[in-house]
Amino acid sequence: MPYVPLPASLTGETPQPEIPEPMTWGSSLDLNVSLLSALAQCNRDKADIRDIDQQRIAEQSIEK
Repeated sequence: MPYVPLPASLTGETPQPEIPEPMTWGSSLDLNVSLLSALAQCNRDKADIRDIDQQRIAEQSIEK
């Protein structure tokens, strides 16, 4: 089976939210939401990579 690279969307850097200056209670809540969103995106990317890896393993076992 030919090697197919992972999509760049899964391996690209996740943007880091800017830390507001000055940091207020309200801006810290907004930052937390942004950080949790970035973490969720990373976890989705990892799950997609695992799915692709499992598909590759399954295809290789069928070819044998």
